[in-house]
Amino acid sequence: MKLKDQDFLDDEEIDENEVAEYLSQFPYLLHLFKEFLNPSPIQLSILDNIVVLNDQNNILFDKNDSNTLYQHGARLYYGKGVSKNYPEAAYYFKMAAGLNYPKEILYYGLMLDEGNGITQNLPEAANYFKMAANESNCKLWCNAE
Repeated sequence: MKLKDQDFLDDEEIDENEVAEYLSQFPYLLHLFKEFLNPSPIQLSILDNIVVLNDQNNILFDKNDSNTLYQHGARLYYGKGVSKNYPEAAYYFKMAAGLNYPKEILYYGLMLDEGNGITQNLPEAANYFKMAANESNCKLWCNAE
């Protein structure tokens, strides 16, 4: 029997955080679900908000959670629990920066400024520093100088 969208929703709102938390316990199940069960558009929209990290922990999290993206970027940048990987750290910092949080914007700007793991781009770094300042966190702006 194939589930229909209304069967999946069952007239209740789905808490995407609960879905992500549940699936984080079963990363292989998530892979199988997406690969073989032909999920509906509604199911896919929920699954598309989950990022699967391909490290030894198979961590799953909501890609709209800037703090989690930042934390994983920092793990990769500093080598905390994983091998240092500057290009991947930059990727996660940039994803987090896209959610308009000053700390995440600043860290991606610093990576652009220093050229760690990505091509150094001073004009783009300056834009990220300005964005961090515009998010009204003067302390971050002053520390970046």
